[in-house]
Amino acid sequence: MSAPQAKPSPQPQRDPIPAFASAVLALYASALHDVRFPDLDLTRLQSAHDAALAAQLALEQAEERLQAAREQLQSQLDALGSCSTRALAYATVFAQGDAQLQQQITQIGAQPATPGELGREPKKRKRRAKSESDAQLFAAADVPKLQAAEPAEPRAAEHAA
Repeated sequence: MSAPQAKPSPQPQRDPIPAFASAVLALYASALHDVRFPDLDLTRLQSAHDAALAAQLALEQAEERLQAAREQLQSQLDALGSCSTRALAYATVFAQGDAQLQQQITQIGAQPATPGELGREPKKRKRRAKSESDAQLFAAADVPKLQAAEPAEPRAAEHAA
């Protein structure tokens, strides 16, 4: 029987290693293979390289889980929107003859029912609407007319330069 072979470790989809670091690692892997400094050698560089690749892989896996969670949330919001729309339709039939309940249902029905809008706060306006008093604030009669200034004489120092 042959010994089981070790699975190759998964590699990240994107290479996060800067070209500079790859070039230094290649230099130490070839021409400086046997050179060791007190706190740095090929082994330390390779370990740092592997740790960066592992961190990139962990990031990509977390992004995949995040995307799956977003898709799950959207699916749940779609289901909630569909269920809510159906429930409001049932409530509309039930409320026939009850003016107050019909008014509540009408107000609820005026709200956005699209899945993308569920669970979001409505956007707030940032600027107030202009009123007539604002328009009159700068009426032409109130603005003093400016007279055109005479062109200034060039200074002698500017010509000397």
